[in-house]
Amino acid sequence: MSKIFERQPREEDKFNLKKDSEEIATTSRRLADYMDMLKLAEDEFDNPDSLILDLGSGIEQNLAKDIRQRGLKSKIISLDPKLGLSDEEDLSGIGQDLDKEIRMKARKNAESGTVAGLSNELPFSDNVFKRIYAIYSAPYYLNHPEDIKKTLREMIRVLKPGGIVKAFPIEEEQVEVLQSLLESSDNINFSIKRIATKTDYGNLLTINKK
Repeated sequence: MSKIFERQPREEDKFNLKKDSEEIATTSRRLADYMDMLKLAEDEFDNPDSLILDLGSGIEQNLAKDIRQRGLKSKIISLDPKLGLSDEEDLSGIGQDLDKEIRMKARKNAESGTVAGLSNELPFSDNVFKRIYAIYSAPYYLNHPEDIKKTLREMIRVLKPGGIVKAFPIEEEQVEVLQSLLESSDNINFSIKRIATKTDYGNLLTINKK
């Protein structure tokens, strides 16, 4: 597994994650949510040759947990921007006591493949992931155009040729920034489409790397 890393996350990197701490939603992010919001079939997660980056895995790394419990064969790397922070720092953005208890349990029993990192500086080598999936994470919680651009560049960089990025939801004010960047990239095709899910309406971003 370590071959996917451009470098191993360093101890000092953990403290650079504080700036995102209060922006992390407690969305459950179950397999069913990914299938619904990203319009995926279950067999997308049942390919032993598919390495998937879960970009912003939530407080429990539930996608990786569901994949393991269901015996599906895709390999999941969960990116957790709060992994490695102190208990107080980690829990600072979580309002409900029950969510805090869930998070503390998840910290002690993190799913295999959980990695500390930020979306705008991914700690991975080029061209390693077949799929990158994100729901209610990046770029959803990014406010500044430059952070959105850095995240998009990083997602494309670590995606294999022929790979696919899917992210939901894309805020209306983010669409123009994304389109401007993606239209200038000659190694991808993309779409941003308004869709309905079981619980929400929003824009779904799909990127195909050539």
